[in-house]
Amino acid sequence: MTDDIRLSIENLAADGSNWVSYRDRMVWTIESRGLAEHLAEASMTQTYINAGTVGHLLPQARWNMDNGIVKRLIGASVPNTIFLQIKSKTNAKEVWDALKALYETRSELAVVQLTNRFQSTKCGEDDNVRTHYELLADLREQLAAMGKTITDREYAGTLMGSLPPSYESVLSAISSSCFINQQALTSAMVLKLVLESFDRRQAANASKAEDEAFTTEAQKAKAKNTKPQIECFNCKKRGHIKANCWAKGGGKEGQGPKRRES
Repeated sequence: MTDDIRLSIENLAADGSNWVSYRDRMVWTIESRGLAEHLAEASMTQTYINAGTVGHLLPQARWNMDNGIVKRLIGASVPNTIFLQIKSKTNAKEVWDALKALYETRSELAVVQLTNRFQSTKCGEDDNVRTHYELLADLREQLAAMGKTITDREYAGTLMGSLPPSYESVLSAISSSCFINQQALTSAMVLKLVLESFDRRQAANASKAEDEAFTTEAQKAKAKNTKPQIECFNCKKRGHIKANCWAKGGGKEGQGPKRRES
């Protein structure tokens, strides 16, 4: 009976990082088998007494057998170091209570620490905003797994508050848009507008870098009285930049001299 149940139970991590989800799934599994009383009562309940003899088993015998099943389920899903601390307990309730005593306080502390990290993580001026937002999303999911819910409004506020000063104009535009359109601030709105701004900045920086590279190469070529050897980002040929490129995708696509057909 226990083999099919055990396959569906999440194993408890030694550091308790998944305690909340483990606890809830364990309770659900045990409840689905009608064994929930063993987590709350140390001795046979009236339910077993009222059911009488079932399958040639007296109430006390059935209670003992089911109690053993619950203990085995818990024991099979915890790390060996934890099993050594709970294996001496007499019944399933004592085992469960001991397990909760070990992890409830530890889990609360972990939530506080992770929440502080989520709220204090900042994006530097030279950092990648996409990578930064991916980290915040991951921290939010970790908190959710530990039973701490970050509302979408709180999440949106954290997304905005974690940006560097150079994004102040973007954030002001988001706030103004919400006020004018009488819309509630959402994380989706923040992500869309901020990441669009980040992408534009990246493109502008790339173009600036290309121009600077061309200028430097041209200066070197002039000093040597040779043709500039800068490589075009678009066609990979030397002597011009993407903005002046005649090839497909260039700034002057199709504007080159026409070849005479023979």
